[in-house]
Amino acid sequence: MKANISLAVIVIVFSGFFLIQAVRLPMGSVERIGPGAWPLVILCLMLILGVVLLIKELIKHKKHSGLQMDKTAEAQTEETPIEMEVVYPYKHWIVLAVAAGYVLVLPVIGFIVATPLLMLAAAFVLGLKHIGKLITLSLTSSLVFNYIFIVLLSVPLPRGAGIFRSLSIFVY
Repeated sequence: MKANISLAVIVIVFSGFFLIQAVRLPMGSVERIGPGAWPLVILCLMLILGVVLLIKELIKHKKHSGLQMDKTAEAQTEETPIEMEVVYPYKHWIVLAVAAGYVLVLPVIGFIVATPLLMLAAAFVLGLKHIGKLITLSLTSSLVFNYIFIVLLSVPLPRGAGIFRSLSIFVY
């Protein structure tokens, strides 16, 4: 509980400080997002979530301190740590290898083709086994990423080589 309160205060101070710095950056216009827009959005979200966490933990702390627990119940809750069994301890390394493979094939097959494959592989490694959900997740997330980077941010993405380049040019 104290750790969450400390974390909330740190997040509030951090985001508040950098929010002041981000306001000084140019925001851009309606047509083009400036360099200060995304930091402002992210820092505002961090500040809001930090305040929500702080309020939630203070309410929990107030309820907890208002209740009088007998010493036996308190001793039981303090001395019984929950041990969790790690089922697949190496999944993060597999996801890291998939991401490294994504970075390697990105210049060859392009963002349009590589991103759905990355999403598909990562979701599969992390435990999503239903083929319909895998395909839906990979295609939906790829469309969202394409829209964000290509349309909203106007970021030039790797188009790939050969037929993949032709496909990318056809799509955008």
